[in-house]
Amino acid sequence: MSLHITIFNFHQMLQTLILPPPILPPVEQLDADRAVSGPFSFEISKLETSDLGLSRPLPANDASLLQPGDYLVRTRHPDVELRVNNEAYIDRVISTSVTGRVDDFRQGLRARGGGCVLSGVRNRAAHRSEWKSFNACHIFPLEKGQEWVKQGFHTWITDSDILDPGPRMNSIQNGMIMSASIHTLFAGYQVGVNPDVGNISSNLADTKVTVFYEDIYSIGGRYMSETARENGLHGVRDSLLRWHFRQCVFANMRGAGEPIRDYDWSDSGDVVGRVLAADKSGQRMGDEVAARLACTEYLPM
Repeated sequence: MSLHITIFNFHQMLQTLILPPPILPPVEQLDADRAVSGPFSFEISKLETSDLGLSRPLPANDASLLQPGDYLVRTRHPDVELRVNNEAYIDRVISTSVTGRVDDFRQGLRARGGGCVLSGVRNRAAHRSEWKSFNACHIFPLEKGQEWVKQGFHTWITDSDILDPGPRMNSIQNGMIMSASIHTLFAGYQVGVNPDVGNISSNLADTKVTVFYEDIYSIGGRYMSETARENGLHGVRDSLLRWHFRQCVFANMRGAGEPIRDYDWSDSGDVVGRVLAADKSGQRMGDEVAARLACTEYLPM
């Protein structure tokens, strides 16, 4: 994880991983030195390399950058156990579209974004309708359509009068323009957008890019382009960004993490063999087939 995570951001991530206790003891029962402001049932202390042991608990609302090192997460009350959230992690694929049913989605994102909304790189050839190296990306993947309907995520889309929940996945509220390389990282949950980083002094929400791997494109800590932010009927829905960010946390911070999929595949040669040799081969084969039949999330420009 690159060095753009604040102490407050770290608390937020752990709040996703750690379930709240059934009944949280009153803060007044805690020692003054252990009291932590904020709605968290845990506290975080940095392990010191000297003989001092643990540092004082980190203030939850601290906007300072989290420093590299080892940290101890513990309950704020001795009678409460920490429980890890076992919410299902939803894996995804990135594949080549075989249909033309999403032209409106692609054109809408081009008109709204103008370039990669995470890196800020503009497409200077847009006036010639050339969009090489830029992809239209679904935030919630098309191959998971059954989950989209089952969980009622279609109700987050507000710019469509279509009653059928399936087509709502192609709303531009569920999409962003990205450079092809960053799209691959986004699809692999190595890059996410936190819509709840907030401005601690003013309580204003902001949408910050978070990189959970090496930040090779120097996008960690950037804010998503204004054109893609939630504004009326045309902006990305914060609820969908929040869902994707949760998946990033589960994929990278729970246990040993989820295996990173290899997306650098060609459709030539033994594609089936490569899929079957990959981690979670059965699930991936199903996802690859579903993505191709459901017009997929990867839309070549």
